[in-house]
Amino acid sequence: MPNALAKGANAPVPSQKLIITATHEGANTDLSAIMLTTAGKVRTEADFVFYGQPASPEGSVKYTDKVQSGATYRHSLIIDLAAVPAEIERIELTLTIDPETNATFAAVKNAKFAVCDASGAELVSFVPEGGVENAFIVGELYRRNGTWKVRHVAQGYTGGLAAIATAFGIEIAAEEPAAPAAAPAKTSHKVNLSKSDQVTAELERKGSRLVSLQKAAAVSLKKHKVDGIVARVVMVLDASGSTSRMWPNTMQGVTDRLATLALNLDDNGELEFWVYATGYKKFAVVKLSNLDGYIASLQRGEDGSGTPPAAAPAQKKGILGGLFGGGSSGGGSIFGNGLVPGLGYDNNEPPVMQAIMDECKVSKSGSTLIPTLVLFVTDGGIDKDRAIEKVLTEASHHPIFWQFIGLGGSSYGVLERFDELTGRYVDNAGFFAIDDYNSIADEELYSRIIKEFPKWLEKVRGLGMLP
Repeated sequence: MPNALAKGANAPVPSQKLIITATHEGANTDLSAIMLTTAGKVRTEADFVFYGQPASPEGSVKYTDKVQSGATYRHSLIIDLAAVPAEIERIELTLTIDPETNATFAAVKNAKFAVCDASGAELVSFVPEGGVENAFIVGELYRRNGTWKVRHVAQGYTGGLAAIATAFGIEIAAEEPAAPAAAPAKTSHKVNLSKSDQVTAELERKGSRLVSLQKAAAVSLKKHKVDGIVARVVMVLDASGSTSRMWPNTMQGVTDRLATLALNLDDNGELEFWVYATGYKKFAVVKLSNLDGYIASLQRGEDGSGTPPAAAPAQKKGILGGLFGGGSSGGGSIFGNGLVPGLGYDNNEPPVMQAIMDECKVSKSGSTLIPTLVLFVTDGGIDKDRAIEKVLTEASHHPIFWQFIGLGGSSYGVLERFDELTGRYVDNAGFFAIDDYNSIADEELYSRIIKEFPKWLEKVRGLGMLP
């Protein structure tokens, strides 16, 4: 391997802007960087750059997404040496494995660690090899006489990321085993992984296809200060005839994105799922175990769990049920066929809204009252404005927020006039439309979904509707 460094060897770094890459097969790992002073310690926990904290305070070190292609993982860091603070003398580059997986570096195959210039041209590389270890300081960048050099360190640990972190003055809170007694830290800077970071770590551990969606969701949740909020999450999907072009592929993509959001907010990580057209129906909750092929399952007449639904009792109708002939939680076959069997083809939003409000007036996690976030997906064609207004007005007295998402349609009616609605106890609904769902970036979509929710939450808490 050209420009390969043996263990302990070093080389000058001829470029100020670097891309650090790690590629391998086998066990799933995480790449991180730890910025150290001359004392060999971090200044604060912000000097630890990893998936949960993707940039140093000044932006000189940045973590980028991990990508999996078949059996191969690829990680990268972007480092601007010219922007590294003067008090930072070394940057440790680490690969670690979650100790809960029981995997070690013996399961990491065909590994290569490379230091590249900004164009991606390789400057130096080295091969991390291990056996019983589950964490490695693979290499380090360090200053000597005003210039930067790179060294192949290859120092292994058996205590996971915590063993490395605590050696440099960082404590990982409740996510890794305690650091070995041989490497106590005199100064501890505690890094608490947020709820979204924990979800990211769990999905990465499982090798889930949702990892890239989760990372985008985590950024938006943190940006809008929603990370850590617990809510009941409900999704409503339009199955009227005009959405036929979107079934099943686009609707599966929408469900993937919203189910990922529910993993972060819902107290049990599940997404409650309703579909409406002329009638409506509540299906099996969406979770990781049944997400794949969920929409196709509904179109086969199944309940989302992969098995035909059992017969259900007749619907308990709300105020609007008699007016608009809502479906039932177990069928609604009186409406004939449909994209989802038994629901018909028309737009009929009020009955499903009423049913959801009746069910979600009081939502709890344990003994604690929590809010409900309803994610209502529609392609428009809305013509029952007054009935929708009536439901929203009644719902405004309960801790339920309605986020309507327009999906490449038109004629959204009252959804476009929420700011003009009067008579509600609190503004409890938001709306945005997407012209081309497949072109909107994940992070932008999540931000548009989330941004109104914390403002509403602050208001209802101020009114004493939630603790």
